[in-house]
Formats: sequence, structure tokens, C-alpha cells
Amino acid sequence: MAYNEEAARRLRETLGLRPGLTEKKMFGGIAFLLHGNMACGVIGQDLIA
Repeated sequence: MAYNEEAARRLRETLGLRPGLTEKKMFGGIAFLLHGNMACGVIGQDLIA
């Protein structure tokens, strides 16, 4: 299952360029990690936090 690119784009805009923020594909979606800890992400059409 692909993740919603529009939701991921909106998250990127909201999170901005925070130090330590990275993205990683996981669980069939995309996760946003802060200093290596998962903070939020998108799986399918769902936002996870």
C-alpha cells in the first residue's frame, strides 16, 4: 500500500527544517524521526503520531 504523498508533503511543511529530523520509509508508509525516534508519519491515508 502506498502512502498519501499530499499528507506527507503537508507534514514536511509543518515540521520544517528542525535539527535532527529525518524521514524513513517503514511499515509501508513514511515515518518522520526526530533524533532517531519516530514522531509521526503517514501510512496509506492515515496520519500516525
